Amino acid sequence: MRNALRGFFSLSVLLLLMGVLPGTAASQGNSGGSSCGTQPDDAAEVAAVRAMAEDQCDCAGALDHDDYVDCVSEVAQAAVEGESLRPQCQGAVVQCAAQSTCGKPNFVTCCQTDSGGRTSCSIKQAGNECKAPRGGTSCVGSV
Repeated sequence: MRNALRGFFSLSVLLLLMGVLPGTAASQGNSGGSSCGTQPDDAAEVAAVRAMAEDQCDCAGALDHDDYVDCVSEVAQAAVEGESLRPQCQGAVVQCAAQSTCGKPNFVTCCQTDSGGRTSCSIKQAGNECKAPRGGTSCVGSV
């Protein structure tokens, strides 16, 4: 049950970040080709590489956040070299890992939705630090 919830939350965060991050990859100066999120296969490729990283990089057992992010970066780089991920999307995969709680024991994700329906997520040291904005909602996760 715990793994199912973790998987569901991981997918939810991934989908949220995929909507936010395509412009991030483009702004990092990736040359050659259009930015991540503009090609029909980008979302599927990013999701597939994130799944590979989940298999190869131990989020729950990571002792250090930087080591976890480095592992995901290596998986993403291998996918680019193997041509299963466009170089423009590598940053989106790594950024998602960088915004995770992997390797940060007891940290939580905090997603807040304001009264206008805009959602933002961040990492907090404890669940009680995740406060709902005025007229909005918040939820705490552990991915």
